[in-house]
Amino acid sequence: MLVREPHALVVSARHPFARRACVRLDDLARDTVLRSPRSLPDDWDAHHVPARTPDGRLVGRGEDGETVQELIALVGAGRGVYPASAHAAASYARPDVAYVPLGDAPPYEWGFVWRPPVESARLKAFHQAALTHVGGEPDGGWGVP
Repeated sequence: MLVREPHALVVSARHPFARRACVRLDDLARDTVLRSPRSLPDDWDAHHVPARTPDGRLVGRGEDGETVQELIALVGAGRGVYPASAHAAASYARPDVAYVPLGDAPPYEWGFVWRPPVESARLKAFHQAALTHVGGEPDGGWGVP
């Protein structure tokens, strides 16, 4: 794993959560959570948005978007909320949305992904050099079939 960063909840700038310093996973049951783009695996979406909150309430799901930009536009239009990594606030800054820390969510963990047929000594060495550079944890990389 190369980078670990906190979660944020993207909400409309007019949403009551936009004025909060932090939200919790239990707050997800109070709104509609948009779905990740269909191009991402279902387990990605399930990992970042639980079916139920820690206190057992069902998390209502809304529409999906084709891209992260489309999802954030839907959030800005008040169609729902969407969890994102904290760096999204800089990458997708817009005046119609706010990024509120999602305090009790597990952190996003970023690392390399490659297809096993292209695995090589050079790729493994690059991966190890990147881990060494950032002080990351050895993870062996993730081969994706």
